[in-house]
Amino acid sequence: MPIVSVTPLGSNASGTGAAIGQIIDYLERGSRRPQPNASIVGYYADTPTAAGVWRGRGVNAEQLSGPVDTDAFRAVLEGRHPHTGDVLVSAVGSSGRTDNDRELPVLSGNPNQILDAREAAALLGVDLSYVKRLALKTERDPDTKNPLHGVRDEQNRWQFTRAELDRFAAGRPEKKVVVAYDVTVSFEKSISLAWARASNEERRMIEAALDAGTNAAVAYLEDHAVAVRRGRGAEKADGVWAASYRHLTNRNLEPQLHDHVVIANIGAADGRTQALDSRLLHHHAKTAGYVAGAVTRRHLSETLGVGWQPVERGLADIDGVTRNQIATFSTRRAEVTTLTDELGLDSAAARAVAARATRAEKQEPADWGTLEAEWQSQLDTVGLTTNRWEQLHDRHQPGDLTLKDADAVLVWLDSPVGVTRSNGVFSRKDVVQAVVEWDGIHGHGTRLAFDDIDRITDTYLASERVVGVDMTASQITRTGEPNWYTTTTVLDIERAVITAYTNRLHPSPPAETRLVAAAITEWETRTGHTLGADQARMVAAVTTGGNQFQAVVGPAGSGKTAGLDVAARIWEQTGRRPLGASVTGTATEVLEEATFIPTRTVASLLAELRIGGQPFTPTTVLIVDEASTLSNRDHHALVQAIQGAGARMVTIGDPAQHRAVEAGGLWAHLVDTLGDRVPELTDNRRQTAVHMTDVRLANADYRDRHIVAAIDRLESNQRIVTAPNATELLDMLTA
Repeated sequence: MPIVSVTPLGSNASGTGAAIGQIIDYLERGSRRPQPNASIVGYYADTPTAAGVWRGRGVNAEQLSGPVDTDAFRAVLEGRHPHTGDVLVSAVGSSGRTDNDRELPVLSGNPNQILDAREAAALLGVDLSYVKRLALKTERDPDTKNPLHGVRDEQNRWQFTRAELDRFAAGRPEKKVVVAYDVTVSFEKSISLAWARASNEERRMIEAALDAGTNAAVAYLEDHAVAVRRGRGAEKADGVWAASYRHLTNRNLEPQLHDHVVIANIGAADGRTQALDSRLLHHHAKTAGYVAGAVTRRHLSETLGVGWQPVERGLADIDGVTRNQIATFSTRRAEVTTLTDELGLDSAAARAVAARATRAEKQEPADWGTLEAEWQSQLDTVGLTTNRWEQLHDRHQPGDLTLKDADAVLVWLDSPVGVTRSNGVFSRKDVVQAVVEWDGIHGHGTRLAFDDIDRITDTYLASERVVGVDMTASQITRTGEPNWYTTTTVLDIERAVITAYTNRLHPSPPAETRLVAAAITEWETRTGHTLGADQARMVAAVTTGGNQFQAVVGPAGSGKTAGLDVAARIWEQTGRRPLGASVTGTATEVLEEATFIPTRTVASLLAELRIGGQPFTPTTVLIVDEASTLSNRDHHALVQAIQGAGARMVTIGDPAQHRAVEAGGLWAHLVDTLGDRVPELTDNRRQTAVHMTDVRLANADYRDRHIVAAIDRLESNQRIVTAPNATELLDMLTA
């Protein structure tokens, strides 16, 4: 797939006009002069290309088409109508490009004047809730950075003096203003190499395919990700004004075709015009890349007849273009990955930081003919000759999607490898990605047209297989996505597991209390340690309780392996056969070494079950460690197997720990559902030293989901390292 990223473009409020000028100057004239505000446009790859073109359906039915007009482009970036110059956005929020026309409270200017919280919020231009939160934080922590001191009246309402509000306002950092979002559509390197090798006519065909892909990405975003904020939610906007510019190289002057689609920060819903809600743009950017990739592949197969290598996560290179050829022209990518590998980091955020840290000054070829000649020579050297290129096209044509195919997609979406493979709850964008993945597996990545993707997605979401679910307000607020779903299959799995833990009793008699006491005494004598009260309660729960399925909360450092060691000896004395399991190989080794329980990976147990084996007997007690990492489907499969064998199962883990790679979260939900029926190890036995007190308490805050409190505790005790910018942070990490 093309990689689609979203980058806000803007500056401090006082520099908005200059920032807009820099953006236009660069995009319109390919400026290579040093930029006074490199954070605004400094990341662009400078290469000559054709004039920019308008994309998007427009705002309030005002569509712009054809080549980009500089004056119109400046107007929309300023939040004005491109033809009349009328102001279309207010100074509220990140749109702040116009004079503030809100009605403010009438103030005397007397520094002793008393204002309530609502008047203070209006004066400062912030939300009422922000004023109350900051005043409360200041009351609790006098060392708050730029505090806001207030007092409470008899009704517990906040009041502030005009002098305090003036002092606070003077110390606030200047407002950041976003004038646009750069949606960058960067196409696969193999396509760029094909373009560099192709004839002029073939280049036009390739660029037409890229146009189709970028248009599809913009259309997808307009349909599902362009919105304005309404309270905590988002309301769909009717379209965007976007200026699109194609660049041909990366910073190292290697072929790298990519489009900068600069979407003005302005949208309209129900005739009301305001700044865009960027949450959905970021939420759907990756999916826009999936859509653009599917459309581009189909278009190139139709016009040039190229085939494709296997599609993985929406990404595919032209069949016949080798990894060595791609690597030869990917030195910019190598610079980024080398740094992230050195740091041991692998995330989009880490790659973005590394990209900024390794960014060299932009280069400009003295002569484009010379640069192209260098490309041709390099392509010949690595084997992508003209003759080889001719062998790679005119040999594949995409097939059309049949009714049988459409039915097959719906079945595949509901399968364990479909839309719920990684998460039991999903939104529309996840279905779109899964539909494109199906095409990569079954249609050579070229069978789906843009309309096919939309139609199949809507059909699936409207089917009886799919059920709407209510998400937390924080999840909706974070993403801006109001509609979330699950499947009847997922719900059936969850119900079956919860029912097993809730209602299933094991027919064999549990261990007697005296055996538990004797085993604890024997362990304490053997090890020289004392078992804590919470550990003893856990041992009793898993050995003397009659449940066939038992969950236990045992955070890292709480002494769970000591408790399991004691429980294992009790099970052995009563004729049971303890068997350990965990998702990862490392965890199985740790569990076996600490408890002397034979231990296997969950994957090996399930593989044996699939081929007809039976690792469990009625005397088996299966102990699954780090249960929060257990996927929901694997959890269900183990429950079914334990029920079939008449065995018992104990799952132990930490609900606050990371979840399963595949769709998970069921075990943590199970712990919440069972409540007091789940014994919990409460004491941290690992970080007991005095100098680790703050870390121990922060861990407890984190497990209780008091994330802000945990971070504040670590920060106040200088446990968090911060840096003013990405470059200095990298210097600190590599020092």
